[in-house]
Amino acid sequence: MDSTIVGLEERLARLEGENQRLRRQGRWVLVLVAVLCGAVLLVAREGDELVAQGLSVRDEAGRLRARIGLDAEGQLAQSFFDSAGVERIRLGIAADGTARQRLFDQEGWVRVSSSTYPEDHPKAPGVAGSVYYDKSETKRIRLATDAKGQAVQQFKDGQGENRLVTKVDTAGAISGELK
Repeated sequence: MDSTIVGLEERLARLEGENQRLRRQGRWVLVLVAVLCGAVLLVAREGDELVAQGLSVRDEAGRLRARIGLDAEGQLAQSFFDSAGVERIRLGIAADGTARQRLFDQEGWVRVSSSTYPEDHPKAPGVAGSVYYDKSETKRIRLATDAKGQAVQQFKDGQGENRLVTKVDTAGAISGELK
């Protein structure tokens, strides 16, 4: 009989803890809704835009989870962070017009980078592609379309040197190089 009461007390304590957690989360949602409503009202009164140099989103523990603004290189970037504070995704537009998306692993290493370069880019005009990195950020695989419209596939060794390159031109001709 005593074990039943102890079990019920433990369950009640757990449910009370969950209830408090849900109430805290509910309060944060209400605060966020109030802030957003205030911003909408401010925009409606002040004009058509909300002006800020950046926007950061933090979780209930105060950890940065998302940021939109200019990064250290002056490019517009949107970053998302995991619960440990490690940047995991970054979307950005560089000063030269290159659009880029980067995916990072749990240790913060770049693992995938996809880019689209503008037509007037000095080194890669009109190129669009993705690069896959190993855990030491060495380029291992590159998939792209080059300036001539060719589909290009490159497989690299642990030092980042090409070992297999295949291309398919716009007419469908295949060429390759094995090193």
